[in-house]
Amino acid sequence: MKTIIVVVGHSGAGKSTFIKAMGLDDCVYVTSQPLINELRRCDSLINHDTIFALSQDWYRQRPDWQIEQILTELGERNILIVDGPRYADEIRQLRTMSNIHTIVIAVTSTSEVRFERLKRRGKISLATSEEFTRLEQDEQSMEIDELIAMADFVILNGESGEKFIAKLQEEGRLIGLLLKKLF
Repeated sequence: MKTIIVVVGHSGAGKSTFIKAMGLDDCVYVTSQPLINELRRCDSLINHDTIFALSQDWYRQRPDWQIEQILTELGERNILIVDGPRYADEIRQLRTMSNIHTIVIAVTSTSEVRFERLKRRGKISLATSEEFTRLEQDEQSMEIDELIAMADFVILNGESGEKFIAKLQEEGRLIGLLLKKLF
């Protein structure tokens, strides 16, 4: 049976850090990548606002577009790690597929810690707390809290600093070792 490990959580919670520590880079699908690729193709800015707007447009056109992408990425692999789905129906659909075992891992953190991480990371432009508030409002509309509630496992990444990053990375390494043994 094929396995999909879905890692969910709010922006800046530590999903990517956790996934990278798994050491299974060739098995990772980042759900925002098709959106980023399309924005690049159109020579558009790439930031939270443009990614969010495009995703809303794609979901209006085809609510299941992400499932098709995930299944294509899974292909002949036995395992796929999916970084960052945003809608609960995606998980529900994956869980109904009899030939795929779906495990959901949530990585959570406080708003304050996520705000500081996102500013420091510079991956998206968050110069002000108002921008972060807008990002959180957008994420509320995407059912992320419901996804976290659906998780089989929850990893609390609630502090910032090297000690907590090391703890998150160690958890990711342990899961990665377990998956390597199984697959």
